[in-house]
Amino acid sequence: MDELTKYRVTIDTIDKKLIELLFERKRTIQLISKIKKDLHKAPLDPTRWNELLKTRLEWARELDLEVDFISNVFEDIHDWSLLIQSKS
Repeated sequence: MDELTKYRVTIDTIDKKLIELLFERKRTIQLISKIKKDLHKAPLDPTRWNELLKTRLEWARELDLEVDFISNVFEDIHDWSLLIQSKS
């Protein structure tokens, strides 16, 4: 296997793990949604969202990742979370 192919296999493995983590996150969101409904809480918790985004951006900075990119990723994940909660 040449070097390029090895790295592509590595990327494929990482992408599979990302998908599996997103699946795990979805299941957790569904459980949180049930708890929120039982407690008569709204899906959106602005305080939690602001704290979450702040910490994720700090983690990104620590790893020298592009903060704008990570911000966009987590905004999409958050929108997806709210969509899941609206369907649960």
